[in-house]
Amino acid sequence: MKKILVLILISFFISNISYARQLLKGINEAIILYEDLNPGYEKCKVSLSQIKTTAEYILSNSKIKITSDTDAPISNYIYINTHGAEMGESEICVGQVTVKVIYLDVFGRIDPSKNKNQGNYTFWEETVVVHGGMNKGYYNDQLYESLEDIVKRLVIKWNEDNK
Repeated sequence: MKKILVLILISFFISNISYARQLLKGINEAIILYEDLNPGYEKCKVSLSQIKTTAEYILSNSKIKITSDTDAPISNYIYINTHGAEMGESEICVGQVTVKVIYLDVFGRIDPSKNKNQGNYTFWEETVVVHGGMNKGYYNDQLYESLEDIVKRLVIKWNEDNK
């Protein structure tokens, strides 16, 4: 009897893990949404155009359909936020890179992943803290590399979930 109970619990646990890992299943199209850079971030030599170029290059080579049509009947967004600041007179910048796949229920619809979620919903999220010296571009190189790594992991996760 104990063996049967343990077997049932283990199978329940495994089924929940496999279900939870496929949060990006069915999301085939998204709009990229970039957060504006905070004032003073230009001292860290970070540019929004380079952030866009880095993310869009990787996403354009994936199977995720990226649209810029904000009037499209979809509400899936790839939200990219980078923010940080110079730390006083030390010429060191500290910041973070966040990438999320979110569903914004602006039209009162049920989400396309068929999970019957309503409201705003985060399907996937990853954040990395970045710090480094401003001289010779150490900080911004690290920021762009971190963004590139996160977006690559998003594409890999999306491919795994949508096999």
